Amino acid sequence: MGQQFTLMKEPSGVPVCRWAKTIPNQGLLYYTTALNSARVGVVSTKGIAEVLVTKTYDFEQPDQLRETIGHTVGLGLLFAEGDEHKVGRERNVDPGYHHTKSL
Repeated sequence: MGQQFTLMKEPSGVPVCRWAKTIPNQGLLYYTTALNSARVGVVSTKGIAEVLVTKTYDFEQPDQLRETIGHTVGLGLLFAEGDEHKVGRERNVDPGYHHTKSL
């Protein structure tokens, strides 16, 4: 079961934060969960910026996360991947950041 029981009994994020502080790492933590499913936790600010901003389309969200949270809040822009996300972002978010001239 890997670290599944630890992850379930403590509030979200607490175990990974503790591991990041106590286990030597280079900004990444590897651990396993139920059925020996591998997880990599990004625990450095530089790494988080890469995943969320500079190289966002190089990383996919775990299927389980998309399915679980997606059913709760919907599969909108937050859970879209690749080209689907780019199109949704351009249509829904980007116009708010562009200056338009008034006539």
